[in-house]
Amino acid sequence: MIQKLKNISIFYKIVILYTIFIFVAVVCSTAWVVRDSMEVLEEKEIALGNTQLEKVTNYLRTKYNMVYDLSNHIHSSELSRILSSINQDSENSRIYSNISNINAFFQGVCSADADISDIVLVTMENSVFSYSAEGYPEVRPSFPFGEYELLKKLEESGDDLYISRENPSVYTLKERDDVITFAGKVFDAAKFPERVQTAWFLINVPTAKADALFQENATSNQGEIQVVNRYGELLYASGEGGGEVSEADYYSEQEAGTSGMRVSYRLEPEVLRKSVQVMTRETAVIVMGIGLVAAFLGVLISRQFHRRMNVLVEGMQRVEKGNLSTEIPVDSEDEIGKISDCFNEMCKKLSDYIDQVYSAEIQRKNAELNALQAQIDPHFLYNTLESIKAQALKVKDEETADMICLLGNLFRWSGNFGEKIVYLEDELDYVRSYLELMNYRFSNSLELDVSVEEPFLDYGIPKLILQPIIENTIRHGFTEDEKKKIVGIVVKQKEQNLEITVYDNGKGISAEKMKEIQEKLEKTAMEEAASSIGIRNVDQRIRLMFGKSYGLRIRSIEKMGTAVKIVLPAGKKKEMERLVQADYCG
Repeated sequence: MIQKLKNISIFYKIVILYTIFIFVAVVCSTAWVVRDSMEVLEEKEIALGNTQLEKVTNYLRTKYNMVYDLSNHIHSSELSRILSSINQDSENSRIYSNISNINAFFQGVCSADADISDIVLVTMENSVFSYSAEGYPEVRPSFPFGEYELLKKLEESGDDLYISRENPSVYTLKERDDVITFAGKVFDAAKFPERVQTAWFLINVPTAKADALFQENATSNQGEIQVVNRYGELLYASGEGGGEVSEADYYSEQEAGTSGMRVSYRLEPEVLRKSVQVMTRETAVIVMGIGLVAAFLGVLISRQFHRRMNVLVEGMQRVEKGNLSTEIPVDSEDEIGKISDCFNEMCKKLSDYIDQVYSAEIQRKNAELNALQAQIDPHFLYNTLESIKAQALKVKDEETADMICLLGNLFRWSGNFGEKIVYLEDELDYVRSYLELMNYRFSNSLELDVSVEEPFLDYGIPKLILQPIIENTIRHGFTEDEKKKIVGIVVKQKEQNLEITVYDNGKGISAEKMKEIQEKLEKTAMEEAASSIGIRNVDQRIRLMFGKSYGLRIRSIEKMGTAVKIVLPAGKKKEMERLVQADYCG
C-alpha cells in the first residue's frame, strides 16, 4: 500500500492532500462556529443593544425635558393669561389676538421639534385649541376631552405630567398610528402660589419616531427595547413585548432622567442559538460545495501539469542518452514553461561549450608557450641593463650607473605580475626609487615627504597605485620655474577604511579641468586602453577589486596645489589578498 502511494504522481498526491485538507477544514470550522459563534454574537448583540438603549434613553430624556420646559413656558407666558380669560368667558376663545398667539405658540413648538405630531390645549370649559404637523390628520374640536381617559388618569395620579401610549384616532379626523402622549396641567400664573388649573395640554410624539431611532445604524434586531412609565404601563416596545425575564436572559435598564420612564433592553440566548444554527448549516453547505468544486478543478489542473511534466522528463531522458539537439515545445509562460525554456537554452549552450572546448584547449597551450617566451624577454632586458651599467662604471660614470640601477629595480618591480596585493612599505620603497630617478631629470628639485605610522607599513594595498599618481603630479602639477617641488604622502585609517593622500604644492587645477577629470573617472575601464596606468586606471582597478564605494577622491585649489585621496579597505596583506580572491571568485 505504501509502495503504491509512493508511485502515484506528485500532482495527484497534492490533490488528495488538498481534498483531505478541505474536508478537515470544513469539519473544524463548523465545530468552531458552533462553539464560538454563540459567545461572539451575544457579545456583539449586547454591545449593539446597550448602544440602542442609550440612544432611546437620551431621546426620551430630551423629549421629556422639552415638554417640561414648554409647560413652564405656558405657565409664565401670555398663554396662561389667555387660557384663564377663556375659562372666565368662553367668548374670549373667539378673539383673533388670542387665537393668533396660541397658533404662533403651536407653530413655534412644531418648528423647533419635527418629531412632534400634535399639540392640544383644552380649557377647563372644554374649549379646544390644536395644531397637527403636516402629514398628520387634524384633531376634532368637538371631541369631549373632559371625558378623555388619559386626562382622568392625570387627575387621579395627582401628577402635573402623565406619559402614556395612546391611539389618537379617537379624537382625530382619520385613523392614526400610536403615539407617546405627554399630558400635563396648566395653572393660572396670576394666582401663584395658589394652584388654580386653567387647562390641560397634550403633546404627541409618534412611536414611529422611536422605531426609526431603534433601527438607525442597527445591524441586528435580536434584542428588544421596552419603555414603561412610572406606573409600569408600556409606552414602547421594539418587538412583540411582554414575557417574563428569565435568569438566562441578558437584561439592562436605564431611567430617562426625572420623567419616571424606564428604558430596558432584553436579549434571549435562545434566539441567538437559532441564528447560529442556521448560519452553521449554511456555512457548512457552502464550504462543502466549494471544497468539491476545488477538488474537481484540482484534478483537471493536475492532469494537465502531469502531462506537461512527462514531456519534460522524456526530454531530459533523451539528453541523458547524449541527444543534445533535444528541444521541448514551450506553449506557456508559467513555471513549467520557464523550466522548459531554460532546459532548451541549457542544451544549446552545452552543445556550444562542447564545440568550444577543443579550441579553448588549443588556445591554452598557445598561452603557455607565450608565457615561457615572456619570461625570456625581461631576463634579456635586465642582463642588457647590467651590461650598460658595467660599461658606465668602467668610464667612472657613477651617476649613469646609479640611474641604470634604479631603472632596473623599477622594471623588476613593475614586471612582476604574480602579486596583486603588496605591502604598503614595499610600494613606498618603489615610489622613493621612482622619485630618486626623476630627481636626476629635475636637478634634485623634487622632495618626497612621507607621513605614515609604523603599523600601517604591514597593510596590504593594490600594486602600482601610488606611482601613476605621482608620475601624473610631476608631469602636470608643477610649472617649469618651480624651484622646490614637494610631493607628500599621508596615510591614515578612518573607521574600516585606509586613506592614502598624495598631495603637492604645484599649480593646482582649474574648475573646468577638474570637471573634465571627474567625467573621465566616471567612464568604465573598457573605454580606456588596456595598457594605460593613469589615474583613471588606478581608480577603476580599485573599484573593480573592492566596489564602487572605494577609489580616488580629487581636490584642488588653483595656484596652491592638488590632493588625491585613495580610499581602500583597511587590512593586513593576507586579509586583503583573501578579500580580492573572494571578490574574483564571487
